[in-house]
Order: sequence, then structure tokens, then C-alpha cells
Amino acid sequence: RFAKVEPYAVASASLTGAALISVPIALFFSGLPVITRPETWGALFGISVFSTSFSFLLVYWLLPRVGATNLSLNTFITPISAILLGVLVLHERFELIHILGIIVIFLGLVFIDGRLVKGWRKAPA
Repeated sequence: RFAKVEPYAVASASLTGAALISVPIALFFSGLPVITRPETWGALFGISVFSTSFSFLLVYWLLPRVGATNLSLNTFITPISAILLGVLVLHERFELIHILGIIVIFLGLVFIDGRLVKGWRKAPA
């Protein structure tokens, strides 16, 4: 449906709609935020511009090019990125449960892709 609509328009409409719904609810329950440190403003800017706006633009740009199924595979990689960033940037511990989770994610991707599984089925016994 959105093939002829510019990705920027779809991303802008999505983010504007989400803001119109969520900002009043957040203000009602939490009140106005008090931001006193410049680091907080930097984090807010980084989250809003790079982590949200840029990713929405990228998603709606990629969607007509790779299809919804391939685009949704990105959600499997997100936890791996979060773990690796936590270890590298925040110096969190890399534990066995993280390795097991990464293995499960990769196995899920292998089965979703299906090519390797088809090769196993066709292999002579």
C-alpha cells in the first residue's frame, strides 16, 4: 500500500501519530520532566534522532525493497547488538546465558531462512 508513498512521509506520520498519543499520557502520569544535566539532553537527542527517527526512515525505505518478511528479521539481531554494546560500551559481563541466547537466535534465523534445512532433507541417508 505504501509503495508509492515517500518513506519520509510514512515515517513522519507514524512518529507524529505516536507522539500525539503517547506524550499526553506520559505528561498525565509523570508530569513535566526536569532535565538539569547536559548529558541528559544529549541522550534525549541521540535517542530521538538516531535511535528513533533514523531507524523509522531506514525501515520505511527498506520495506518496499526487501519485503516485510526480510525486514522483520532485523528484530532477531537487535538483542545481539544490545548484548554486544552492553559488553563493549558499558563493560557488562558476557555470560553463558548470552552465548546460549545468541545461538538460539542464529538457529531461529537458520530455520526461518529454510535453505539449510531443505539441504538437510534432500541429503541422501
